Amino acid sequence: MQKVKVLWILGALLVTAGIMNGQLPAIGGRLVFVSNRDGNENLWVMDLPSLEVKRITNFPEDRKIVEINQPSWSKDGKKVLFTGWDGLYPIAHNFYMVGLNNLQVIKLTEFQTNLGYTSRWDPINPDVLYYQECQGWGIEVFHRLNVITLHDDRIPSSNPSYSSGSLGWDITTDGQEILYNRDQSYRYSFVGYQDMLGNDLGTIYPYSPARLDCLKINRKDDWILFIEGTTFPGSVPCNICKMDKTGNPSPYIQLTSGLGGEINTSPCWADGDNTGYIFFCGNKTGDYEICLMKAEPLSYPGGLINLTMNPAQDKYPDWTPTEWCLDIQIDIKPGSSPNSIFLGSNGNVPVAILSTPSFDATQVDPLSVTLAGARVLLRGKGTPMASQADINEDGLMDLVAHVDTTALQLTVGDTEAVLEGMTFAGLRIRGRDTVRIIGLLKKRITSSKQLTLI
Repeated sequence: MQKVKVLWILGALLVTAGIMNGQLPAIGGRLVFVSNRDGNENLWVMDLPSLEVKRITNFPEDRKIVEINQPSWSKDGKKVLFTGWDGLYPIAHNFYMVGLNNLQVIKLTEFQTNLGYTSRWDPINPDVLYYQECQGWGIEVFHRLNVITLHDDRIPSSNPSYSSGSLGWDITTDGQEILYNRDQSYRYSFVGYQDMLGNDLGTIYPYSPARLDCLKINRKDDWILFIEGTTFPGSVPCNICKMDKTGNPSPYIQLTSGLGGEINTSPCWADGDNTGYIFFCGNKTGDYEICLMKAEPLSYPGGLINLTMNPAQDKYPDWTPTEWCLDIQIDIKPGSSPNSIFLGSNGNVPVAILSTPSFDATQVDPLSVTLAGARVLLRGKGTPMASQADINEDGLMDLVAHVDTTALQLTVGDTEAVLEGMTFAGLRIRGRDTVRIIGLLKKRITSSKQLTLI
């Protein structure tokens, strides 16, 4: 496979100025989206807040794909799942995956007819769930496809006599339930949940005169984002709306009204540390552009940011946090409890990075490790003060590093210290452990000449 030529474009050329107080909110993260700005539909990734973009696929040079839909990030932010059509008839949308480490595109399915269209990553397992129409509208099933073994299992639908549409569903963060929209010939919709065995778990929004589509659950599983209306002739205008996980309030909250043009499918949450924003695609300017707004009823003017503004079609955004970290286990001051740290000490604090059957702590680069902002101490020749030992006696070698006590960014009252680092292969790691901070003893100049703990 030909190596993809990575194209970088300055974000300053892409963003409109002077909206939402003249600056981009400090959201961070990355967007993947579909664009034909190079003449062909390809996947692009935008860094936030720099707005720099790079192309991560190279169609049609690498393989013939003329239409791309519904890209979505894997939980670790390292892979993107998407739907592609090769331009041949009969039309058959198949699922593909591209890794950001090597930009290699892998075809996951070999559908011969148009059975597959939308898919979602399983939040827990290396699986993809996808929706499949069988025998025309009205009969549907979900499937679970393992991206490693390509083993495919069917998940029954709890209401097979109704259509969920190609986009009207999502998976809860724990991977145990499917949120669905059911409609009957686009006349009305109802929203509910089912489990992975096909058991219906109840309806949360029993009736809507407009179709509710493109359901997206936020990462806390407490709010649902969706599109109201369809683009069919005679339908109501498409608007972005939200409701909570119980279907309240009723009627739901309409976030856009009178925006003009079509709001393209699949708005998405920006819900890392900041849950107040959403991304979507609209064509108010005549060309599909990626937009950002607060997750509240939109006020005009000034409530909307265009992240792209060019004579191209930019659509189907999906967001992921900036940097994904592997959560690991650590032990500050192994063998001690509580983990007391005296800030007045000029010594060091040992911390053990613990191995597990799926994580080798000895592959962590000691020079990359920080504990509460303090780096690993260096010996005389510049080598890190770190060693390997089986600290918890589980048969696996752990890494023990020593950090400078005086460099710890901790104060009295702090109860937790965070370790961050990176493996030699470039995987970011993060671990936490409890601490008990003892402050400095400083003589306060008073008539009583008492010693005070600060």
